[in-house]
Amino acid sequence: MKIRKSNKIRKAFTSIVAAVLILTIAMVPAFAAGDGVTDSLSKFNDLIFAIVRLLGIAACIWGLVEFATSLQSHDGAQKTRGLTILAAGLIVFFSKEILAFLGVSL
Repeated sequence: MKIRKSNKIRKAFTSIVAAVLILTIAMVPAFAAGDGVTDSLSKFNDLIFAIVRLLGIAACIWGLVEFATSLQSHDGAQKTRGLTILAAGLIVFFSKEILAFLGVSL
């Protein structure tokens, strides 16, 4: 029984490795001319960062609510969690600016 499972696992692993190898070898770079491609990619990039920014705002609001709730209940762990969520939301909200400051070109 164990031999069958190991053979099945080995066959599955071998086929996955072969598929990845074939896809890696078969990749051909596409040289696109014109600004149409870069414009659409920059629009897509802006859309992704807008969604990330909205998630950051949601995390900030959740962190503020968590912290305000902890002030009523005098729970230290909940205060820490609320401030942590708030800080993480701010980092996510300003992620584009942070990446630009670090020199990552987008």
